[in-house]
Amino acid sequence: MRKQYVCVEGFSVEKCDDDGFVIENEYSEIEKGTVWELTSGSIIGADIHLEEVGKSYRWLEITKERFELYFQEVKLDAASGGAEGGRMNQ
Repeated sequence: MRKQYVCVEGFSVEKCDDDGFVIENEYSEIEKGTVWELTSGSIIGADIHLEEVGKSYRWLEITKERFELYFQEVKLDAASGGAEGGRMNQ
């Protein structure tokens, strides 16, 4: 199972098209409380590639510094198999 992270503070990122090119003057909001999986690979060459849990193909790439500022690892509760303390491409 991949590690999951929750967004602890909302922020904006530039939108990209399906080829990884920035769409001028368009932004996506990454909402506080959304859960993301850390995945390998990169589309636009950023340090960190995340995919939103429960969304079909919504990805985010950011710098390591921004990742450490806005995300916190979700700890799984072994007894229930669920997340403790928490319940975003285009």
